[in-house]
Amino acid sequence: MKRAVALYSGGKDSHYSVLYSYRQGIAAEALVVALPAREDSWLFHSVNAHWSSLHGEALGLPVYSVPVSGVRDAEVVELESHLRRVLEKHRSADYLVVGAVKSRYQLERFKAISEELGLRLYAPLWAQDEVELLKKEIEELSFVVTAVQAYCLNLRVLGTPSGPELLRYLTKAHEECGVSLVGEGGEFETYVIGSPLFGGRGVAISRARMVLRPSEYSGYFIIEDARLV
Repeated sequence: MKRAVALYSGGKDSHYSVLYSYRQGIAAEALVVALPAREDSWLFHSVNAHWSSLHGEALGLPVYSVPVSGVRDAEVVELESHLRRVLEKHRSADYLVVGAVKSRYQLERFKAISEELGLRLYAPLWAQDEVELLKKEIEELSFVVTAVQAYCLNLRVLGTPSGPELLRYLTKAHEECGVSLVGEGGEFETYVIGSPLFGGRGVAISRARMVLRPSEYSGYFIIEDARLV
């Protein structure tokens, strides 16, 4: 089994990339979670990313939470610096696993970081059909919608668990408004609560609050308390 460090947010795409990679013989030995100071980061999720610590516990992997400014380009340099320090503890890692699907901006910057660090970039979800990818993620994972940032997505979808109903809703929004089915443009974000990698465990969210900004067509499902069960 080949070894990797994975960029991770706790969302469906970053998690599914870790699952997919494992099935291809590339096992993550550490999760690196970037915590941007700004909500409008070009690269990273900010909502609930710190709850990735529960995923690390379920996976039996160390989680490195690293602060970044969230400022375009500057956060790339910051991430590279943090990754360099992480790799000092994980010298057997040959790959950097990322969950990029459609964003060439993300892919190019992650590729540049990988080359600087002497790693191979592995983006297993890259260029996959969005409809089929979302179907597979809903079939294999359990997750909730934690952020909505698109005018044609109803804020009531916040906190909605994955399943056929969510698939139908997002497919309709995609057909009518062009919303990305994987949310890579920031239209929506998710947090995984169940996975085949969790060894029969799952995340139970016991308390959360809504932050609604209807005039901005955005809202957030902020997890305040959660645990592994």
